[in-house]
Amino acid sequence: MTQANICSETSRKYLGKIKFFCKRRGYGFIVSDSIEEDIFFHFSSMIDKQEEVYLKPELFLMFDIFKGPRGLHAKNIIYLEGRSSKLDMKTHYKKFIHFLGDIINEEIKNKKSNNKI
Repeated sequence: MTQANICSETSRKYLGKIKFFCKRRGYGFIVSDSIEEDIFFHFSSMIDKQEEVYLKPELFLMFDIFKGPRGLHAKNIIYLEGRSSKLDMKTHYKKFIHFLGDIINEEIKNKKSNNKI
């Protein structure tokens, strides 16, 4: 389905998964087999607005679509339980702990030596 085939508001529910999510800015993109282009979404469009939810690629969602001024947008977004998972930050970053720990410790040491801490 192309963007031209989607009216400005639709009540049809779509299925898709997260392609990208920027936690800092709260936006991302969803891909769906039934739509040829990426669909923009903002965290504020999630129905379940838990405080500490971390979205990651491959998280399955169900959503409505509307045509925005710059493309397709998702709204009324819900998680599909059983087909998706929330990101466990500790597990996700576990492989980086040693690498990042060294960088952080070096930065702290540099700031202490420059009397910035």
